[in-house]
Amino acid sequence: MTVVAAPSMPPSPAPSQPAGLLIVDKPMGMTSHDVVSKVRRAVGTRRVGHAGTLDPRATGVLICAVGGATRLLTYLQAEEKEYEALIVIGEGRLSDDADGEVTAQPGVAMLRDPQRARTTLIDAAAALTGPIAQVPPQVSAKHVKGRRAHALVRAGEQVDLAAVDVRVDQFRLRSLRWQPADEHTPETVWAEFTITVSAGTYIRSLARDLGAAVGSAGHVRDLRRTRAGAWTVADAVPLAQVVTAPPAIIDTAVALRRVMACHEVDAGTERALGHGRSVSGPWPAASGQPMALIGPSGGIAIVRREGEYLRPVTVLPGSGR
Repeated sequence: MTVVAAPSMPPSPAPSQPAGLLIVDKPMGMTSHDVVSKVRRAVGTRRVGHAGTLDPRATGVLICAVGGATRLLTYLQAEEKEYEALIVIGEGRLSDDADGEVTAQPGVAMLRDPQRARTTLIDAAAALTGPIAQVPPQVSAKHVKGRRAHALVRAGEQVDLAAVDVRVDQFRLRSLRWQPADEHTPETVWAEFTITVSAGTYIRSLARDLGAAVGSAGHVRDLRRTRAGAWTVADAVPLAQVVTAPPAIIDTAVALRRVMACHEVDAGTERALGHGRSVSGPWPAASGQPMALIGPSGGIAIVRREGEYLRPVTVLPGSGR
């Protein structure tokens, strides 16, 4: 008996997966991980990550990477961030924001004169500007003996966190208003600031330290990130819109061009980079600084110069591989 094999069917092409960046305007009351979970469902892939965690009370720019772009988050995330913050002077909180329990209520007797209050706060903010050693909030995600600091604090343990070197480029007072006392809270001063900082800086810690610097206590009431590196609120899409009508994702190459030097290469160079080989060429790059080389099929290689050659450190294949 002769058995004739049925002609094989060509494999169905794998459905294309979205890849690139989605800049989300995070709403209040959600963790950054909550936002990632909603983005995953909206775009139809689990390969979603974020850079630059925002506290649940904070709103604004959250960088989300989708698909292969998650491998480039190290390069796409921002070193410098800008915030609009409402800081309450006169009351301290355990978490250094309005969600924490009250720990101190020294009030603002020293700030009752409007002109003196403004000068005092401007001087205190100036002293917290530049390179500083900052102690993170006790209620934070920092690790202490293998556990998160916030978990230890909420279990009633004392947490002593080491100071971290950060940079505050701008700590500018925009407005002041006095909040009268009530049966639970002393008189406080609500101060609005524009703050620009390096990655890893806690605005909550700045509020705490600002309050201490003027002889009182402080915490953050409202916080909005308006910029993360090259990405601003003008680029951001409200999360509700992402969920109901997912917007177009920013192409990975387009996103890279916003944050670093990028150069087009030919197909041969693209293949060499795809196999992990170093290449030479006319593309300028400072030693140790990352640069992106983009091939005709969409392959992307993040490279660093080593002597005369450019060595690929991260490679995303194009459509031709």
